[in-house]
Amino acid sequence: MMPSAYNNNMQLFQTEDNVVILNEMVHDARIIPLEWRGDLPSSVWQWNGDSRGRWDGDTLAVESRN
Repeated sequence: MMPSAYNNNMQLFQTEDNVVILNEMVHDARIIPLEWRGDLPSSVWQWNGDSRGRWDGDTLAVESRN
């Protein structure tokens, strides 16, 4: 997510189980589960990786694989 001349809007949503980062530039929604669901199989690759999040105080820490 790089700043540019247009389409700089970003929205954050949080539910009990997920955080969603919605980027206007390519209409991309990154869904980050906050609960452990196990890793995806190594044969499954997603555009933004397989993300898992956790709160460290007021900071959202996100780890992505694949």
